[in-house]
Amino acid sequence: MSDYIVVSPFVQPGPVTVTHSSPQCAIGLEVDAIDRAAATSGGGAAGRFVYCRGSNMASGGQFVHIINGSAVLLASANSASAYPIGCAPAALTATNVYGWVQVQGRVDYARGSNTAPASAVPVYFAVTAGQVNTAVTTGLIINGIVGVPGQTNTAVSSAGSYQYDLNRPFPRLASAL
Repeated sequence: MSDYIVVSPFVQPGPVTVTHSSPQCAIGLEVDAIDRAAATSGGGAAGRFVYCRGSNMASGGQFVHIINGSAVLLASANSASAYPIGCAPAALTATNVYGWVQVQGRVDYARGSNTAPASAVPVYFAVTAGQVNTAVTTGLIINGIVGVPGQTNTAVSSAGSYQYDLNRPFPRLASAL
């Protein structure tokens, strides 16, 4: 689970995992957040989040396309779009659910298979919707996501403890290959 809290341009004392049934701020608003757990250990982590309307995410830690202010589950079927990609810390299950999507910084709550992501290699759309993979599964590369070094299979699980560094990810379209 994400321990980030919003700190700028306003302070939201609750974690970014909180969702609402009506918008609490402008759709598309970008904010800075800090990871409370990392900050107390001396490392500190910062991230950038976008406020979105939900769509079809079943659980937190899934990757999404941000399409017209909505967080739409990342899937190879929509990989031809140039929409930005992020990771949502909470389930944004329907259009009446609003919450945050992380687009920059360290994600330590991503869901995936039970294989640790390799570091410093390209990241791809996974066969399973909402996940990314450092193994070539679909051939569709995502720019701006890198696996964090030093992870092992025992450190990760499908329950959502993968770590990636995000830098405003987006799909590399076939015309850019």
